[in-house]
Amino acid sequence: MTEIAQPVSPRTSTTQRVEQGVLLALAFVLPLFEAPKNLLWIAFVTIWIWNRSRARDFGGRWDAWDTLIALWIASGYVVAAFAGIRYEEWPAANDILRYASVLWLLKRSPYPSRVWVGLLVAIALGTTVALVWGYATLHFDAARVHLGLKSVGHVNHSAIY
Repeated sequence: MTEIAQPVSPRTSTTQRVEQGVLLALAFVLPLFEAPKNLLWIAFVTIWIWNRSRARDFGGRWDAWDTLIALWIASGYVVAAFAGIRYEEWPAANDILRYASVLWLLKRSPYPSRVWVGLLVAIALGTTVALVWGYATLHFDAARVHLGLKSVGHVNHSAIY
């Protein structure tokens, strides 16, 4: 079945294209750089909220997935509040908020298939660049014994990629 080209709707705005571009940039830099990752996350969430407020469409009715994601985010703060060892439990809870919020916004977004494909390509390209960089660092830095991605840091977390 072929897709019928639909005319550009009034809802396709510059800010929606910017939102999609920021999302793709966030996916690309995720394993690479900490500061751009944080700035792009803030930009994505801000633009997403702006666009959905203007459209008065936040992705439909609340469902079980929304509840699950909200509980996942809350669980990080519950664990931090009752952590027996005090060190950096609150920033870790904020990490859960940051990454789960992207999942939540993606779940509630009616992106066209080209954005989803672009998202997968951006993730793959960013990971490839990070791996090449990590292998180069491993090869040229004698003190380094494990592969680690730049933004991820810890070898176990790098293994996820």
